[in-house]
Amino acid sequence: MGRVVSLAVAALCLATSAHAQAAAVTVAEANAVFAKVDDAVRNVLKMKKAEKGSVGQDRPVTRAEVVEQMARIFQSISPKFQFTPRPFRTEVGVIKRFNAEPKTQGQMERLVRWGFLAPVGPLVVGPGDSLSIAAFGDAVGYFLSQLAAMTYFADPDWVPRLQPLDGNGG
Repeated sequence: MGRVVSLAVAALCLATSAHAQAAAVTVAEANAVFAKVDDAVRNVLKMKKAEKGSVGQDRPVTRAEVVEQMARIFQSISPKFQFTPRPFRTEVGVIKRFNAEPKTQGQMERLVRWGFLAPVGPLVVGPGDSLSIAAFGDAVGYFLSQLAAMTYFADPDWVPRLQPLDGNGG
């Protein structure tokens, strides 16, 4: 679990580096980040390693490609979720307005409803089709924070809200 959180912090630190604010994330960079995320998550959750994907290209990654990678990880990790959260508010009209592809709309709607994407964040509404390093880092951090929450169930002995009313933890 600590590795996933550390990875999220590293992604956010990368996003705040001053020299890289204007640069767009490339397909190769995004694929490298998602390969490391997938490996780290599978290692922590003791899951079989995924097959290695393609390295990518030197063109800017699109929002749809990032969402597709997130949806792939979500789908493969979902059997390890410890609970089902209340659905997050999802602005379907906003998703449809800023994203033409029905497949991407469906993936975004599902990820937003489960809390893995910011409802009106850069991945959903743009402003463009590519992502800056800061926007990409924020989106990956947001995704990882919800993934960490969904794959961990606190021990009732140590969390007062989960303890029975008599105060005895077990």
